[in-house]
Amino acid sequence: MIFKCISTGSSGNGYLLESESAVLIIEAGKGMFKKILANIPKEKQLSGLIYSHMHSDHAGDLDKFHKVTEVFYFNAKNRFENDEWIIKRFKVLHNCECWAFAIFCKEEKKSMLFITDFVKTIDKEI
Repeated sequence: MIFKCISTGSSGNGYLLESESAVLIIEAGKGMFKKILANIPKEKQLSGLIYSHMHSDHAGDLDKFHKVTEVFYFNAKNRFENDEWIIKRFKVLHNCECWAFAIFCKEEKKSMLFITDFVKTIDKEI
């Protein structure tokens, strides 16, 4: 897997997690839509998007992304799974509802942990 930081900080966050054949967008900060899409390799399938919380620097372009890809929603056990990824989210302390993610790539059998804007973990399972 390759993790790419497109932009980080209060002006907008956007990251890509690439497997051999698919790309997961992590965060959809305001003003990041074109920049993120421009960094997705054409030969890879865009599989979807996750975001940690609703502050504009993390989810400001969410409406634009809804038009081009699936925004992943989690079940009651805070888990999402499709053909490419298994993602478990964990609540972290911030000034709004905020999540960290354990992301497993089925194709490469690798995983990573993504945490941003948090004070401490709330979910003891992490």
